[in-house]
Amino acid sequence: MATALRVTIRHVRRLKRRFEAGGATALGHRSRGRPAPRRLRAAVRAEVSRLMTTLYVGFNDTHLTEKLREV
Repeated sequence: MATALRVTIRHVRRLKRRFEAGGATALGHRSRGRPAPRRLRAAVRAEVSRLMTTLYVGFNDTHLTEKLREV
């Protein structure tokens, strides 16, 4: 089984214990449902969104990033 999953035998045992304790949902990523630690504040996201739709319309991702760094 470990070879098929491309993980170690030790990790398979760990996964098995987690499955037995909490079912299939316990195998999901443990950070699921939590906010990302590096996310932007809501005010910053709103400002970037405003700039994208007004001043920098039609810019691709790279060009937009360069322009936002100048602001």
